[in-house]
Amino acid sequence: MSNLDVRWEPSAALQDKLKNLSPRQRRAIVRIVQAEAAGIGLIRLLKTPYSCQWCGLRVGQSGDPRDQRKAALAEHETECEKSGTTWQFICRLTTYYRKWSKDSAFVDALDAARADVSSSAMRQAVLILQTGTPEAALELRRQVVDGEKDRDRRLASVALLDRAGLEPSAPASQAPAGSDVDFAKFQLDPEGFLEGCLHSRLTNRQIEIAEAVRDHQVTVVQSANGVGKTYVAGRIALWFLRSYRRSKVFAAAAPPLENLERLLWGEISRAISDHPDLFADVKDGHLHIEAGPDWYIDGVAIPSSGTATQREAKFSGKHAPYLLFILDEGDAIPDEVYRGIESCMSGGHARLLVLFNPREQSGPVYQLIKAGAHVIELDAFSHPNVATGRTVVPGAVEREVTVRRINEWSRPAVVTDDPGGFDHDPDWFQVPAFLDGATATREDGTEYPALIGGQWRKITNPALSYMVLARFPGQAENQLISRRWVEAAQQRWQLWQLKMGDRPPSGYRPTHGQDVAEMGQDSNVACFRYGGWVAPLIAWGGVDVLVTGDKAAQLAEERHAQESEVDATGVGSGVAPQMGRYWALSGYKDGVARAIKVAASPTTVVEEGEFHLLRDQLAWACREWLRTDPSAMLPPDEELADDLCAFHYRIRRGKIEVSDKDSLRRLLKRSPDKADALFLTFADGIPRYAPTAYSGRGE
Repeated sequence: MSNLDVRWEPSAALQDKLKNLSPRQRRAIVRIVQAEAAGIGLIRLLKTPYSCQWCGLRVGQSGDPRDQRKAALAEHETECEKSGTTWQFICRLTTYYRKWSKDSAFVDALDAARADVSSSAMRQAVLILQTGTPEAALELRRQVVDGEKDRDRRLASVALLDRAGLEPSAPASQAPAGSDVDFAKFQLDPEGFLEGCLHSRLTNRQIEIAEAVRDHQVTVVQSANGVGKTYVAGRIALWFLRSYRRSKVFAAAAPPLENLERLLWGEISRAISDHPDLFADVKDGHLHIEAGPDWYIDGVAIPSSGTATQREAKFSGKHAPYLLFILDEGDAIPDEVYRGIESCMSGGHARLLVLFNPREQSGPVYQLIKAGAHVIELDAFSHPNVATGRTVVPGAVEREVTVRRINEWSRPAVVTDDPGGFDHDPDWFQVPAFLDGATATREDGTEYPALIGGQWRKITNPALSYMVLARFPGQAENQLISRRWVEAAQQRWQLWQLKMGDRPPSGYRPTHGQDVAEMGQDSNVACFRYGGWVAPLIAWGGVDVLVTGDKAAQLAEERHAQESEVDATGVGSGVAPQMGRYWALSGYKDGVARAIKVAASPTTVVEEGEFHLLRDQLAWACREWLRTDPSAMLPPDEELADDLCAFHYRIRRGKIEVSDKDSLRRLLKRSPDKADALFLTFADGIPRYAPTAYSGRGE
């Protein structure tokens, strides 16, 4: 019988029983009743193009040939219909929820739901079972998508609602002229569109990316190399265009323009040309695909020249009922592009998909992750070519390449390594079981030793982290200070605070590092380091030398600093003398302020080489302190941590140079004032004849 033949109003008794259950128990009842309904003919459990209509199980793998998979599905469905597998499926469901079998409230509600559903329309049954209130019909579809995290149960519920005739809350898009496909049904089933319409060969992680775009406003994909991130992104653009009427999709990639034209836009154009019937009504031009008025995909070039304001303007003012931004190689896209997109994300159904290789924990994409973006790791181990050892997806990463990189860029654990922290240390990873015995050939024709499944290995080249594991390395290439060192120092500081409060270690007079604001938007920052313990940094605005000098002197006097190392570059040259004058007037005799010219020549040499400037020497000293001193403690200051981790270094003409101030401003969108103040505390070891000193006793 049809589930629309009977009108049904849920009984008050059933409503009361359902309201006494937890949301998870209500979902359990929905799932069991759905399966039972499929068995008695009220509804078939239709989930995806390759799922059995009788038992709901998915047949075949994403990488299998389409014809082979369809044949296997037909054979499977025939067997299910003959053997009554639906009832076995119900038994498995009942077993899964066996922990509630002795819960009388759950059992009573399940029995009542079975009785009502068996004699009335599934539309109202699902409504009351999912929400407990019949007034929520227009929002039910959205609740199913947002509230049900299990993919199979969510798709089953959506299919059930479709069969019951429940209208979606969002306006449906129209099928193209001459097509009998209603693409609106794919709004909640991107996999159905990508595999069923575009015939895409997708991995499970690629399907996860598409579903994340459906469910989350901001999705960030940390990707290894050769795993198909751009392939799936191009097809997601077409799914969004087709499924949502009057939608707008804006696709961009890091400069130069060739990156967009050849890679991301190339995938979009290729999918359209492979399916001319599906896109017969679409106008395909250069970086523009139009399905109708205010309904298109645009490729947006990011100019490498011009001002930041001009680049931001190219992505501002984009508005539509359904809006999708796709950014490929997002770590190399300027911050102003993200600002422009952010201004468009406040209203309507807006989505942002960012794909990148996670080389270092800094920049605008890392800030998105810290702000709570949904993150997916598209690593090489999850790719079927690597997992099976066969070329399931031609042109993608291969097992041979992955095994060679593991051997060249990591080493096995040895007896002197501490296994206690392997799970939490980004410099370690575990070889997957399916790579047990896998080997690869060296360039000289010999073979690497076979890998051991389950073995822990230490990463020796950061490239393994972002090219294979799709995760941030513990320390990026040429990164001056590892975030892992910073986080360890912050954890030690917090443990100290739990035991001792905000009291610094006894027996120390602090070294005072004073960074001086150069421009109006910069900050003056005072840093006091008591041996290995750094007090919370103190920042204030203003570029008045007299005011800054007086405040810095007052802070140093209050803390009885043994020495104040003051940035004497540019406008800062007047701060140290002003501190001396302040102490002379206040009568404080123990203050010493030294004018440190960080652009001066260095005063020491390290094993790695000479330094270019004194600034490089101070930054390196801080690096070695955090790297080697187990008593180093930093306050949990996110700006300070980001400042420190933004520094890189290079060896040029035999001399060590760290990132210059201008490049750090571009990266952080501000001056690294807090890091500079901390670096200055390491000037206390510079010979006294180098800087000029001022005190309350006179110069």
